[in-house]
Amino acid sequence: MTISFLIVEDLIKGLLDRKSYCRNLCASDTERAAQRDEEEERRKRRREKNKVAAARCRNKKKERTDYLQKESERLEMLNSDLKAQIEELKLERQQLILMLNRHRPTCIVRTDSVKTPESEVNPLLQQLEAK
Repeated sequence: MTISFLIVEDLIKGLLDRKSYCRNLCASDTERAAQRDEEEERRKRRREKNKVAAARCRNKKKERTDYLQKESERLEMLNSDLKAQIEELKLERQQLILMLNRHRPTCIVRTDSVKTPESEVNPLLQQLEAK
């Protein structure tokens, strides 16, 4: 009788173990499903944050590109204006040199006190100095 009692006891224990295993297994499945749902929710939030950050980055890059384009156009116009101003000043300089050279022969100021760059020396003055 002891043997059969032990066998019955083992069978009962085995059945109880299986039931608790099944319950634990079912609970584990529920927990796993809950974890999967949480993980999926975290992924969705992360993706949404990344999407917003990427859009913000693209907008910022576009604004920077637009700013640089406008600045480039402004500087090109300024450069063009300055080049035109340089040409005007060169022309004015040439006219002033011409006026000065026309005035020198009649000027009563000593000619050695006026220094002129060598490239702009008046040919009339050179003739006078040579005499």
